[in-house]
Amino acid sequence: MSIGTIVILVVLIILVILVLFFLRTSYCKDSKLSLKSSGKINSEIEDLFQSQGGEVKCLGSGTSPVELVSGKTNYIWCGFKSPNGGSYRIVRKQVTTNPNMETNSWFLDPGSWNGLVSFEDTEPKKVFALNIPKDVKNVTMRMNLDVYYPGINQPKIEILDFVINKINWFENLVC
Repeated sequence: MSIGTIVILVVLIILVILVLFFLRTSYCKDSKLSLKSSGKINSEIEDLFQSQGGEVKCLGSGTSPVELVSGKTNYIWCGFKSPNGGSYRIVRKQVTTNPNMETNSWFLDPGSWNGLVSFEDTEPKKVFALNIPKDVKNVTMRMNLDVYYPGINQPKIEILDFVINKINWFENLVC
């Protein structure tokens, strides 16, 4: 091999790496919940607190549904702004889908989350995990949660909306 061929090969490899980097940063915009970074999740939960107020906010409680990915583990994240700290409990009460599907087998948890949250704690918590089957796509899902606050026996209801889509081969490869 001549030096010119080696230089061309090195330049082509560098170009391929740059193209993949560009595609990853421009195409993969953290739109899917299971692929989001913790910084993006923190930011979205903070936006929910800014727009809606409250003490507990979960992704999916905003004005537009959050996207979940079929064939991967997805997490339902909740953030807390506890004025005094204390023990919180979140119970998954009802999950409905359109079209109607059986969803109990998707969840990897017992249906409730219990946690002690200090008043300085601003780190979102993974309250539920679910594995959506690979063949599920174009499905909307609504989840009703009962949120029990420290010292209060009556729960507040939190309604979360999601849309489930299949990740395509290009996103799976690049993202």
